[in-house]
Amino acid sequence: MASPKVTPCPERIKPQLLTMASRPPTGDNWLYEIKFDGYRLMVRIDQGHVTLFTKNGYDWTKRMPVLAKELLTLPARSAWIDGEVVVQDEDGRPLFASLQSAFSSGKTDCLRFFAFDLLFDNGRDLRSLPIEKRRSRLSKLLNQVELEHVRLSETLVVDPRDLLHNICALEMEGIVCKRAGSPYASERNGSWVKVKCSPRQEFIIVGYTRAAGGIGSLLIGLHNDNGQLVYA
Repeated sequence: MASPKVTPCPERIKPQLLTMASRPPTGDNWLYEIKFDGYRLMVRIDQGHVTLFTKNGYDWTKRMPVLAKELLTLPARSAWIDGEVVVQDEDGRPLFASLQSAFSSGKTDCLRFFAFDLLFDNGRDLRSLPIEKRRSRLSKLLNQVELEHVRLSETLVVDPRDLLHNICALEMEGIVCKRAGSPYASERNGSWVKVKCSPRQEFIIVGYTRAAGGIGSLLIGLHNDNGQLVYA
């Protein structure tokens, strides 16, 4: 395979989306990772500047100054890194409620970033490369400096059913299954599959109806993949 051509660092890259499944796919053509219960984060590094984008493209760099400063120590003139930002307990389990509290209070020094894909590196667009090669480059990049708040999301070579069982026993969110050899696509194409321990969805209370005794029912909504609040 030819080496990626040298190109300017993209201004924006949309994240690859996950497909929900009730059970993990099996076979030699899948890679398995822990599904972290946090916020998706896209990191852009270019000419000494770092920008931290949410899944929907919002710039949250100023909300995570410690993490941004540490990511700037990576030896890359330009890069795009995909990952998840979390708060962990003493046993390393992500705590989503604590993550929300950290952003609400502005106390985000405790955040950890688990990187799982490298999309662009020093002028080379890596998205067409197989995921194994992108992850190999990511691992080498992260290992070149001392990092306190940034980690590599490890690929686990185990039976996915056993992995899911153990993850659920630890009361964590689930697992992510990624098709080996697949390129990075900023869409939902079935190459990345998530399997959760228990089906759940977070909703936003937007109002309520009245009844004789007070509240009749709650009106709830949720954000779709475009970041729009829709009625649920």
